[in-house]
Amino acid sequence: MNFPLSNRDRHDLFIYLAAILVVLLILVRPEDTPAPSVPSSLKVKVGNTASIKVSGVSGEVSARSSDKNIATVSCDHGVATVRGLSAGAVTVTLWDRENSQRVSVAVVPAAGAEVASSDARAPMI
Repeated sequence: MNFPLSNRDRHDLFIYLAAILVVLLILVRPEDTPAPSVPSSLKVKVGNTASIKVSGVSGEVSARSSDKNIATVSCDHGVATVRGLSAGAVTVTLWDRENSQRVSVAVVPAAGAEVASSDARAPMI
């Protein structure tokens, strides 16, 4: 069945569909997706490793240590593994395709404090 539309009807239909599109674009925005979270700080003994589980990621996670002589970091399936090499402090930067987050890492002597991580969560920025 064919429904002929007048120019006025076509114009009204176009305006209606455009309004729906605008509403959908406003309601469904990428920035509404939750940002991944990681601990804000971490402590690891020299010679040991500690894991950082990254939740809420968008794609694959990558990581970098600010000083590879103090600590190294690698990522696998949303888990970053930090290895303490020598006493000191570094910043580990974790990122996915949309966000990045920094984690302060204290590497303590092996005879020092136990390996621990903060439970505080900070959204990726």
